[in-house]
Amino acid sequence: MDDTLKIIAEEKASAGYSWVVNYALQGDIYEVISEVQIPAEDSIPGKSGTKEITLKAKKEGIAHFVMAEVIVWEFSGFDENT
Repeated sequence: MDDTLKIIAEEKASAGYSWVVNYALQGDIYEVISEVQIPAEDSIPGKSGTKEITLKAKKEGIAHFVMAEVIVWEFSGFDENT
């Protein structure tokens, strides 16, 4: 199986907001093969850039994928509910 899914999400990393992935949910169904932060074209503080996350299917099935937009310095990690 060679199916991939690219998620593109807007983020304001220059203002402290970033998307984080719960890697603990990876299993035998999919894996995260890349996570790339693309800054805004200009360097204006607070200007939105993007985060590109690419998943690759390992086999057919049902799995959960969780990501959250957080304030980086306030985020303490995912818990058992996320």
